[in-house]
Amino acid sequence: MACSQQEKADRNYDFKCKLLSIAAEITTDALKKILFISDLPARVKESIDEPVKLFQELQNRTVISPDDVTHLVWLLEKTGNQQLAQRVTLDLVEKHNEYQDKIEF
Repeated sequence: MACSQQEKADRNYDFKCKLLSIAAEITTDALKKILFISDLPARVKESIDEPVKLFQELQNRTVISPDDVTHLVWLLEKTGNQQLAQRVTLDLVEKHNEYQDKIEF
């Protein structure tokens, strides 16, 4: 069963709200580490000075989405942010599963 445009918009909004919450917990040092190991082009990395901009760039490049936060979890884990990685997994993957359950009915 396909989901409505409103459901997609709501899901995208929820995803972005969770990303904002996670971004607020990423320190400047953590952001530098994440950018260092990311495979974004150097010119793009230079323009990113806050976590929200990183998330926007990752979304624009479809590296992360409401359906797939694997790369974000990997970046957080590899830079020593296990608690945030775990939170992303719990919050966003759980939300994804709830959404999947809704569209199966």
